Amino acid sequence: MNAVIPFSGEGRKLTNDTRCKLRAPVAELIAKVFNEDFLRDRMKELRIDPDKINGTHTIMGRIERAFEVLDLIRDAVIQEQTKERRAILAKSMAAFYELIPHHDPVELNTEELVE
Repeated sequence: MNAVIPFSGEGRKLTNDTRCKLRAPVAELIAKVFNEDFLRDRMKELRIDPDKINGTHTIMGRIERAFEVLDLIRDAVIQEQTKERRAILAKSMAAFYELIPHHDPVELNTEELVE
């Protein structure tokens, strides 16, 4: 069954009669993933500032690196809080918020907050 992929975004438009061979649920998901307005709205719901992230094509790489940084943060949080661990935690949080800018960043100082 051919699906219709409605799409509109700044400077880009596909007509509503654009056909593909994907099943309708998959086509709808793909349309949402590449719909910049939808992506911006979801990012705002997660308190991520989409205006500070340059281009949607870099988002997945940033998210992947951010998860790696979160692993470092979690390790620093669950271990004994020495001066060195606090320094690692501070640097890691700065790196995380640089990768994924937030409107109101919080200090990730507990395992629950990191999760």
